[in-house]
Amino acid sequence: MEENKVLRQKLVERYIQSKASLPELETFIELYKQGELEQVLDEYLEQQIEASEAVTFRPKPTRVKTLWAACLTLALVSGGVFYARPYFRSSVPTHYTQVRTQNQGIRKVSLSDGSVIWLNRNSSLRYADPWQGDTREVQMQTGEAYFQVAKNKKHPRFIVRTPDQLTVEVKGTQFNVRTQKGSTRVFLEEGKVTLKKEQQVAELSPGQLATYEQQHLTVQSAKGDVWLAWKNELFVFDDATLIEIARVLEAYYDIHVVIQDHLDHLKFTGKLSQKDLGQVLKILARTLDVEIVQRKGLVTIREASGMAVPAE
Repeated sequence: MEENKVLRQKLVERYIQSKASLPELETFIELYKQGELEQVLDEYLEQQIEASEAVTFRPKPTRVKTLWAACLTLALVSGGVFYARPYFRSSVPTHYTQVRTQNQGIRKVSLSDGSVIWLNRNSSLRYADPWQGDTREVQMQTGEAYFQVAKNKKHPRFIVRTPDQLTVEVKGTQFNVRTQKGSTRVFLEEGKVTLKKEQQVAELSPGQLATYEQQHLTVQSAKGDVWLAWKNELFVFDDATLIEIARVLEAYYDIHVVIQDHLDHLKFTGKLSQKDLGQVLKILARTLDVEIVQRKGLVTIREASGMAVPAE
């Protein structure tokens, strides 16, 4: 119980100091709805009032609750899309813009600071509008996005957060982020970025790929034409296994791919147009000498038989 109270005190402190991340803000709002933060909020505000030499009056407890209720009303009514800062910092709410592409193709998103994001199919992210403090923050929720970040003196820090709580910090650069099924990959085309996950830190140089998977962060050299081909509506595979190819196809076409176990070692190298899934499957089948069956949202890859069943 004491540990929970300490965690809640830290959450309240981060909120008041405008340091809370988007996940922390969501937790804050949910706990406040449940009435779990009322006592902690009152205690914190009482401490701040007592410590401030500039305060010439002492609000009664009911006044403190009223102020907190007023500053959080918008956040609670909107279900977390907006949040308000504490009354003694700023009364201006922050709005979060949500962008989803689903199967609608690549979407270009222009931010108010001059930065540009290209969002791949079946991908989603959200960001604050307008920016608050010195930090510009984008939360990558799923899928893939290419960032072209503009330098900004008013908001010098640009941060991308992923679902696995990996933090990508940049100041002005171009990079690609792909996050799906418990793994995140960041390819740096230009500039410099720093990746952080708890005690793990990695700084990328152009042409390097960072992979965060199974709680481990690794860095290696990679080919830009492979990782950035999707912007030109191409798949570029370089000695990729069928499992790696299946992950890409699943994310892009929103399908499920099943591979016979003894075929997962097969590899493919080549460029394929993303416009026609049927054509992609036909080329893979002919090149790898396998049989591929497509029915609705399921694709099955198996050993070739005497009569191959064409993809539908």
